[in-house]
Amino acid sequence: MKALTEEYKVTKTRQVMTLRDSKDAKVRGAKVKIRTGRKWKAEEGVKEAETRLKHSVIVGVTAVGRQGFGMTTKPRWDTANEKGRRELVQQEIRQMEEESRNVKAVGINNRVVG
Repeated sequence: MKALTEEYKVTKTRQVMTLRDSKDAKVRGAKVKIRTGRKWKAEEGVKEAETRLKHSVIVGVTAVGRQGFGMTTKPRWDTANEKGRRELVQQEIRQMEEESRNVKAVGINNRVVG
């Protein structure tokens, strides 16, 4: 189940990366600030997502269950082109939102049970 905030964050992330990585030097040099809010900053979200993606290159793809090596493939940050990197960052933002929803759900469940 997706939240409206997830789509908002992905859209703002796309805007930041499009302006930052533009081929036009004037667009890159314009230093346009993407306005978000007090609780979440788009630039910080992009930096965190890129850091997580670079870390996943170091860790590699982990096997789940009885899968063998090389059975699961995943696009890599270091081999992706500009469009691929933008899509990877957007997927990572979605993953981060999913993780925060799971944390809240577990917290609510522990309060009810405990």
